[in-house]
Amino acid sequence: MQTNEKFNKKIFIPNAITSLNLICGAFSILISLKYPDKLYLAALFIFVASILDFLDGFVARMLKAQSEFGKQYDSLSDVISFGLAPTFIMFGLIEKATENQYLPFISFTIVVFSAIRLAIFNITNQKDSFMGLPTPAFALFVASIPLAVIYPAKISHIINIYIENVFTNNLFLILATIFFSFLLVSKIQMFSLKFSNLKLKENKIRFIFIFITFVLGVFLWWFAIPVAIILYVFISLITHFKKK
Repeated sequence: MQTNEKFNKKIFIPNAITSLNLICGAFSILISLKYPDKLYLAALFIFVASILDFLDGFVARMLKAQSEFGKQYDSLSDVISFGLAPTFIMFGLIEKATENQYLPFISFTIVVFSAIRLAIFNITNQKDSFMGLPTPAFALFVASIPLAVIYPAKISHIINIYIENVFTNNLFLILATIFFSFLLVSKIQMFSLKFSNLKLKENKIRFIFIFITFVLGVFLWWFAIPVAIILYVFISLITHFKKK
């Protein structure tokens, strides 16, 4: 009985972190709906949720408190934080970029395909690599756009304007939504950033990607995130079809 009580207490900690992840997603949605001119605040909550999403798994492994309930609860929370929350941010971005009142509803493919993606993840073994694009990656791609507009990189003003025009363009947002939604449920192998060791030969792609992302971050700030995710997809596609 005493052992079970200790076990239950351990499980509570990662599940509490998952709950905070869920709350962040709910706050993000609330801001998107109530304050559509402050999408960058909604985006910040998605970034906080992504940190919490990492921590709940890390803490669960550290405390050896993994459970089937925790796995399912984490996925349900992720549907809100990385599926529904970015859906409303993308809805707002497309709405600002177009006069067509129907086009913003394309964003709802995000939450549908995110839910499907998470269901697939729960019933498959995806540790060393991912089958399809991870939902947090797509969510961070979407969330970084309004943040990059508010907090541009300290580079050439002309380059800033050019990058902003690309990432807030109506056609780009729609095509990105459709393309990344497809990647969520695709069978394309995406490399994982988890290191089992630090050997260069086994982690060459990971090291290269991290280095390029760091350089992008220095120059592009928030815009480095969508660029890095596009790069991540590009590298994954090359390695996937090379193996084929």
